[in-house]
Amino acid sequence: MLKVRELMHAKFPTVSPDTKLETSKHILADVPAVPVDKDDEQYGIITKHTLLKAAKLKKTSKPDGSFVL
Repeated sequence: MLKVRELMHAKFPTVSPDTKLETSKHILADVPAVPVDKDDEQYGIITKHTLLKAAKLKKTSKPDGSFVL
């Protein structure tokens, strides 16, 4: 029987809360979701759906590319 460790990726891309949205978009081109880490702990997650929702709502509110949903 297969175990998770046989299929999992040892390294998965992560971003910080301060990562520019444009950088997250490039990472999400290859994976469906990216964990957001802060102080070496999981802080949240950003998904392709999050990006689509942000684009639809046009909630980009800061010049640095960060946004609030």
